[in-house]
Amino acid sequence: QLPTINPQLLANLPVPEVRSVLKDKNIAIPLAAVESTPGAKTKIRQFTIQAYKSTFKPNIILVYAGDIVRVNLIASDNIYDFTIPALNISQTAQKGETKGIEFQATNTGTFDIFCSLCTEPASTQRGEPDKPRGYLGVKALH
Repeated sequence: QLPTINPQLLANLPVPEVRSVLKDKNIAIPLAAVESTPGAKTKIRQFTIQAYKSTFKPNIILVYAGDIVRVNLIASDNIYDFTIPALNISQTAQKGETKGIEFQATNTGTFDIFCSLCTEPASTQRGEPDKPRGYLGVKALH
């Protein structure tokens, strides 16, 4: 079960760049991070997230406000959805499929990522709302 993340904890973590080496394997390292337009501070950041056994791996995505986020969701063993309710984002991938999700991270903050279709809820009791399976941290661009 994914622990509740203190938003301040994510705020203190650096946004990883391509080829970053991190101790925490839950943090997604971008496969690509290129300027969104020539000379821009914002980037297009591409990530791969594997959905397997009702979990997302890695399960924390860190970006800057203004970045365009591209996620390739790989549904390894079942049907999954990648849903960020606060941003009105949802994409479903069937078993064996890879689905692309693209959005611009416009607001700073910590946003929960859910899978409403997962067969084993992250919650511990029936009737309890499903707990997040991941987090999106959006930091202010400096």
